[in-house]
Order: sequence, then structure tokens, then C-alpha cells
Amino acid sequence: MEDNIQWEECAIGAFANVSGMFRSFQVSTKVRDDNCVQPGRAGFVGKKVDGAEYHVFSDIWLWIPRPVKWNGEGLPPVGAELECGFACEGFKAWHKGVCVAIGIDPEDREEICVVKSGEKIAMYTTYGGRMRPIRTAEQIAAEERNERIAAMCKLVQAHPTYPVHNLDISHSAAMRLTVEALHDAGYRRVEGGAQ
Repeated sequence: MEDNIQWEECAIGAFANVSGMFRSFQVSTKVRDDNCVQPGRAGFVGKKVDGAEYHVFSDIWLWIPRPVKWNGEGLPPVGAELECGFACEGFKAWHKGVCVAIGIDPEDREEICVVKSGEKIAMYTTYGGRMRPIRTAEQIAAEERNERIAAMCKLVQAHPTYPVHNLDISHSAAMRLTVEALHDAGYRRVEGGAQ
């Protein structure tokens, strides 16, 4: 449900019907209705984004807060969607998650962020680079390109003929050695690729 919402500018969140029998709707205001409180059931009133009034109960309608943007500085605000790594994976893979709480770690007395990603829950601080804003397609493409270029540079530098100390080598000879190293490593021009 949350992934399919095209948020209206004035929406603060949406209500989704638990049974799926009724359409979800976005709201611009949400106030707890103290006249309708029962054990295990809270009431909410307010206005939908189209201006119509609504009245819902928490056991029938699920509240979905509008996702909050985070720029990567400090801890993310509650509700911010992000990418995070897990210690059990050595922080080698990135997973989408959402910040569900912010607080103080009682042992270290530092601010922490609690992130839920699928069925996993993890705590993070601002240190360590283990969470980041969700990257755009352009950012992902640029990172992949930089990784490929870095890998190619390592191959060239590892080639036995790489001119590490020979400052007298001509530009064309250095270019030839570079191309030879790439060729020997198996790199080939892809048809339709850049000329």
C-alpha cells in the first residue's frame, strides 16, 4: 500500500482499510476523537485532501504517515525512508528501511535511530555510515560507473608493465600499456557502446 501512494502536496498521511474492502484516502488533518475511545479502539476525525470530513476507528483503518525526506545529515526523522546495512551481513549490502523511532541509548547515552527493514529491526548512530538516504537511479548509475572505472584502474596498475617509476615513458607508450592491460584482463568494446 505505502509504495503505491502518489502523495498529494497537502497530505500528512493516509488511512488504509484493514480488510481492503474500502479504498484508502489521504488526509490533510488528523485529530484524535476522545469521544469515541474504547479499549483497543481509538477514533480519529479530520479532513480528507479533497476537503470532505472523515471519521475512522483504529481497528478498521491503518494510519500511514507520509514519508519524510532525509538528506543524510545527523539522524533521520521518524518516518524517513532510507537504506541501511546490517551487522549480520558485515554491512556489505544495502536494504530499504524506515526510521521508526529516535531516542537515547541508555548504555552509551548517545542518540540512536531504530530502523525497520522488512522483518529486521536495527539501531544506528550517526557514526559508521551504515545508513543513508535512498539513492536516485542517477546516483546509483554514477556509483556503478565509478566502481567499474576504479576496478579498471586497479587492473592497469597491477599489470607487470605498468610504468610506476618510469617518468621517461611517452604518452603513447603509456596509452599502449594501459590498453594492453585492459585487453589482457578481458575487457572488450561492446557494440553500441560509447565510441
